Amino acid sequence: MAAPDPVFERRTFRAGQVVFAEGEAGHTMYYVERGRIAILRAGGGGPVLLGHVEAGGVFGEMALVDSRPRMASAVAETESVVLLVPERRFREKLAAADPFIAGLVRMLTLNIRDMAARFAGPEAARATAKPERRE
Repeated sequence: MAAPDPVFERRTFRAGQVVFAEGEAGHTMYYVERGRIAILRAGGGGPVLLGHVEAGGVFGEMALVDSRPRMASAVAETESVVLLVPERRFREKLAAADPFIAGLVRMLTLNIRDMAARFAGPEAARATAKPERRE
């Protein structure tokens, strides 16, 4: 990611603090300026660690790409400073991207969600299913 936009909100999370929870609606992407964030998914025997995001990394982008609920939780493992990228700003950048790249990002997001649902079983597939549209 290029140099952070000076207008992005900066937030500090203490170790153990939840940034967002699995299943929540997502309206923000996060850029880790300092610290370490754990990405966790609910499992039958408790949370399953999917990975870590450290300085220079981003997380929370998938919910912005496909407007589906968060497929995992994010928890600060150490005191962490993150920049919040609002959905509006993210969508502006995605809309300005080459259509091939924007389509590729959407396809990769779909593939990740599908693989995660298959790996985690039927409960996770229901949790990550696209919500029905209500009129």
